[in-house]
Amino acid sequence: MTTTNANPVSPVLTGSTGLDLGPCDLCVRVARKSYDDVTALSDVTLDVPRGSVVGLIGRNGAGKTTLMKAILGATLLDRGTIELFGQDVAALSRTALAQLREHVAYVSATIAYPTGMRTTNVATMYQLAYPRLDLREFERLCSATGRDAPRRKV
Repeated sequence: MTTTNANPVSPVLTGSTGLDLGPCDLCVRVARKSYDDVTALSDVTLDVPRGSVVGLIGRNGAGKTTLMKAILGATLLDRGTIELFGQDVAALSRTALAQLREHVAYVSATIAYPTGMRTTNVATMYQLAYPRLDLREFERLCSATGRDAPRRKV
């Protein structure tokens, strides 16, 4: 994939077919992060088109959690940039970063839900954390991934 940047605030993602997939909500450029002798991110570049739902998958230690922490401003990169909704995450104040996070949902694969928690309980919990959570979209995504039974344990 290649990127073009006709508008510095809204990079455009294009595929090998040359199709314009529209502006990106997330642009990660040459992200690098190390912890002592361990390189967690090595020159990661990623574009996420506006309105996309994305899942990161990979083996343990691949850098998924580090990338998400950097995207959300919870850890600083050693090198590279991250723009979320057209804003440089590293340059934001705490208040601006908190406001920006209201537009992002992050569910860790390693979250430990209490025993017996159901899908409907998870929806309620996330609605408390993210007041703008679209419950219909949550239910649609649960249905699409086979988690549509409201009483199903998580």
